[in-house]
Amino acid sequence: MPVHRVIRVVATVLAVAVVIGTGVAWNNVRGFEDGIFHMTASSLGKGGDDGAIDILLVGLDSRTDAHGNPLSQEELATLRAGDEEATNTDTIILVRIPNNGKSATAISIPRDSYVQAPGLGKTKINGVYGQTREAKRATLVRAGASATEAEAAGTEAGREALIKTVADLKGKKVALNKGSNVHYLLVRALEQAGLGWRDIRPVYLAPADARAAFQSGNVDAWVIWDPYLAAAQKQLDTRTLKNGGGLVDNYIFYLARRPWIIANPGIGKIVLEELHAVGEWTNKNPEAAAKELAPIIGLPQDTTLLAVKRERYGLEPITPATVAAQQKIADTFYSLKLIPKSLDIRSATLPSGK
Repeated sequence: MPVHRVIRVVATVLAVAVVIGTGVAWNNVRGFEDGIFHMTASSLGKGGDDGAIDILLVGLDSRTDAHGNPLSQEELATLRAGDEEATNTDTIILVRIPNNGKSATAISIPRDSYVQAPGLGKTKINGVYGQTREAKRATLVRAGASATEAEAAGTEAGREALIKTVADLKGKKVALNKGSNVHYLLVRALEQAGLGWRDIRPVYLAPADARAAFQSGNVDAWVIWDPYLAAAQKQLDTRTLKNGGGLVDNYIFYLARRPWIIANPGIGKIVLEELHAVGEWTNKNPEAAAKELAPIIGLPQDTTLLAVKRERYGLEPITPATVAAQQKIADTFYSLKLIPKSLDIRSATLPSGK
């Protein structure tokens, strides 16, 4: 999040409908700004000014407008707000509008995410605004301030605390296996959120060490594949923030030395046919497969079954689309200096019929 930018905050709205389209016009942004509470917070974040506009949309069950003024009875009736009021911000969406003409991106932050909040320590993010606001309000009332002044100051303090908490979500430590499929997944997930590799602190660890670091709190997040993912979901208090669905094309490949497979096509064909048969059997008999696999991989059978059911087994031919997907990964890894030279993935595949 930029350091020296005006951060836009919508803090007290009863319902927010967000429509993100491609190519958001600048004049629409300016028009939208008129009804938004503005705050300058130069201490937020750890990055430099990149020219983008960041808008924090927050849903709050309140009976006042964005400036702390009570809503009229007509407005309350129109919104069907009822009489109950709460201060939890259960809807928190960060919208980024880049200055390069590209589409805006939006990130919905899970309301139950535990975060380090200023003055509160580790707490759920949906309680940061309300807790900070009430603490400030109560302090000022005890000091002799009027109820109106205390309410306004409390609201501003709550907003500042929530903005800083969201800004500080950048720079978190993320454990992953270097150069693996989840390395590419993390790159793509960051891109989708309008972030870059510099916005996190990668910690390269093997799966067993990464789990230990995650469980002990030495890293903030862990990017991992099954069955380690299934084990973490079954045994730890975790929340899945993102999966690869619609984001990456994940494949498992069987490799052979080119001279050998060319010289022994019959044997290669038999091996592939048997692998395909085993895969099809697994698809039809996941419980039996989990029973066979559990003692081999050292995980409980129910955990193994969770991982088995999420996978689709069998063989598929390598298509131009498969090659293109792998080429994109290779190019990304080369740009990140994970591999020493650029690769031509097509040259690593056999021509059709070989």
